[in-house]
Amino acid sequence: MTRNDKEKILAHFRRQFNAPDIFPCVLCGEPTEEHQSCCSTCMYDLTPKMIEDYQRIGPEKFWFKYYEK
Repeated sequence: MTRNDKEKILAHFRRQFNAPDIFPCVLCGEPTEEHQSCCSTCMYDLTPKMIEDYQRIGPEKFWFKYYEK
C-alpha cells in the first residue's frame, strides 16, 4: 500500500468520524483516542520494535509506517 493510498484512507476516516486528530488503529482498524495510532486494546500486541518506533517517530509517522489494512 502506498503512502498516497494511506493518505486517502486517513482522510476518509477522519471525515467519517468528523475528528481531525484520530487514526484507525494500525492493527485492528478501529477508531483510536485522539493523537494515538493504536487503540488501547491492541497496544499490548505491539512488538518491542514497534513500541520503540512509536516513541521515537510519533503517532502519525508510526501510522503511515505500520498501517497495512
